[in-house]
Amino acid sequence: QLEARNQQLRFSYLNGVLEKELQIKNVSDEILRSLGLLNKGSYNIAAEILSDDNSAPGISIVRFGKDISIINERLELKGKSIIEQFHQAIEVYRRNYCSEIIDGIQRVKRESIPEKAFREAVANGIVHRDWSMTPDIQIFMHPEKIEIVSPGRLSDNLSKEEYIRGGISSPNNPVLANIFFRLH
Repeated sequence: QLEARNQQLRFSYLNGVLEKELQIKNVSDEILRSLGLLNKGSYNIAAEILSDDNSAPGISIVRFGKDISIINERLELKGKSIIEQFHQAIEVYRRNYCSEIIDGIQRVKRESIPEKAFREAVANGIVHRDWSMTPDIQIFMHPEKIEIVSPGRLSDNLSKEEYIRGGISSPNNPVLANIFFRLH
């Protein structure tokens, strides 16, 4: 919620997503204020992270072959809306972990790793990370597993025991968490 250094922000990608998901056609200052991105006429850091052109840390993806000495793909997603980066990470997942199997006359979608689990883990990495730290969110894609490393630590409002027990969400970035929640 701190004021962003850059106040010349554009939100083309966010506008498109808000229109598609929430049928909001004109993203006005009032909408940005209600989303928590505009405070007293100034954009905050969350707004900058969601803007089209930014210098915030991003998402780094490495896809390995049969072992970590074989790198099949390396992507650095940064300098654009974190929502666009999120969508691009989902596309990389779909290209590599989803396939169709023909079973008789039916085509059946098969996921070697559940997409819902991947989506939730990446979204959690975004809304719970410490954005004051410079490292990117790291996604390591192996043939049989995916590892996601998000900079930061547990929220001060959540004990280690509560985290392990589960069922409690205490986002480090409530503005981003709210937007991701609204966008499903």
